[in-house]
Amino acid sequence: MAKYIDADKLIAEIERLKKEARKNALIAQDNNTPVCALWSGKELICTEILDIITSLQQELPEADLEKEVVKFVQSKEFIESRESPVLLTARHFWNKGYIARNEKK
Repeated sequence: MAKYIDADKLIAEIERLKKEARKNALIAQDNNTPVCALWSGKELICTEILDIITSLQQELPEADLEKEVVKFVQSKEFIESRESPVLLTARHFWNKGYIARNEKK
């Protein structure tokens, strides 16, 4: 079973690590110590990871779910199928990439 993480929490933690690395890099630089490069490298890696996460995040398209269901139920695929209507509908929307959200209105 797939496990998912909260992207906002992940981003916040990486930003915290980046800020900490930047602070330590400045301290090391002020003290003229060779570990400055290590802290600067950590800061750079955090920046690159944040860029990757941002590039992977995509907005979900807005869809009128009721219209989509009506359209599918009236389709030839649905009408001619001998499969369970519930399973057929679930598979159809799963394959389309729709994500169900439990939102309170």
